[in-house]
Parts: sequence; structure tokens; C-alpha cells
Amino acid sequence: MSNEICNRNLKPINENIIPIFFATDDNYLPILDVALISLIENASLQYTYHINILHTGVSEQNINLICRHSNKNFNINFVDVTISVDGIKEKLNCYCVLWQETKVQP
Repeated sequence: MSNEICNRNLKPINENIIPIFFATDDNYLPILDVALISLIENASLQYTYHINILHTGVSEQNINLICRHSNKNFNINFVDVTISVDGIKEKLNCYCVLWQETKVQP
């Protein structure tokens, strides 16, 4: 499991920290990008936001795309959880099948 921290040298603007977590892979990076832009545009300068992105296979190019949002107000940390998810993949597939079977059909 590897971590990538964007702009390690930036000092937070204050001690009021709000942790935020996302989970994604390369397929959902465009959606994450839009979510971060909206969050940044509507964020309060009274807080420092610690953005933690749990991922399974995000390319370096996409990590760099998201890291451009990092600033004194937004710390962004990528955490590769591929190994952890591989250990529970069968359980995740089981839950998805159960959920699909219980959905009401039109």
C-alpha cells in the first residue's frame, strides 16, 4: 500500500481541521475532480480540509491532476487500498449481488 501526499511543504492556514474521505479509481476521477472544485469554491477559510482519497489503481497522471487543487487550505492525500480491497473482494461481490436481487423491478 503506498501513499502520495500532494505538496508536503504547505503549512495549514489554521488548526481547525475537517477530514474528508473519497474512494475512487481512475474511472471516477473526473467526478472527483468536479467534487473537489465545488468544495474548494464553497469552502470556509476558517478551516483546513484534509482530503483523503482511498483508491484502487489511480494513474500518476490523474494523481497529478487532482494534486493541482492542493493549497494551504486543502491537504490532499492519496492512499492505495488495492491490497486491502483484494482481501475482501468476494464479500463485496456478494453484497452487490444481494443488493441487486432485492431491488424492486419496474
